[in-house]
Amino acid sequence: MTEVPKRIPITGEPDLSPYADLFIDSSFEVSDRTVAANLLKFCENISDAAVLDVGTGAANIPIYLAQARKGWRITGIDVSPHMLDVARRNIERAGLMHAIALARCSTHQIPAPSGSFDVVLCNGVLHYVDDVDEFWRELVRVAKPGATVLVRDLKRRAAQAQEVTAASPSTGSYPALLANQFRTASLAAYSPEEVRQQLKRAGLERLTVTSDERTFEVFGQL
Repeated sequence: MTEVPKRIPITGEPDLSPYADLFIDSSFEVSDRTVAANLLKFCENISDAAVLDVGTGAANIPIYLAQARKGWRITGIDVSPHMLDVARRNIERAGLMHAIALARCSTHQIPAPSGSFDVVLCNGVLHYVDDVDEFWRELVRVAKPGATVLVRDLKRRAAQAQEVTAASPSTGSYPALLANQFRTASLAAYSPEEVRQQLKRAGLERLTVTSDERTFEVFGQL
């Protein structure tokens, strides 16, 4: 069995501006639709909800959710002003400014009162986070008791770097640009077992961790 490499953290605040336009590429759209579909399935009986999307990026997932659930009021947060500009344009284009709000902040200082959200979503962000204990504390703080949580990210595993090119879009200058970003993210990602240990320290063993070949998913009710 090939050993999983040691984690290499991403230092400093991530600058995703060079990748902003890539988040509307069809390969990302398919992934975001899958995440949104999973959440909607988990929340099939929730018609009215305050929803938080941590690391909203281009706001693809909030748009899909708002289109599917008219009673959901969604807040998307991101640390990147450039990504928030992209998100704002996408929301305006979709005619959903009434349903989706945006805010710039970090994952450890969310500008919301405790117990604000019925649903908390976070996709593709955890690998940027070094203080994971603070991440989980803040997530629990802003969620209501019994809130639904879905956290999804890359998982760190052996031989992942060799698969970077295959995972990238195949047109224009995207492959080289995304290959570098994907390699960095892959080496900074957590393994499913590391995530289980994070949840244990946070007292969140009731959340379930599942994984496939490339990603892990944390799901459950608080």
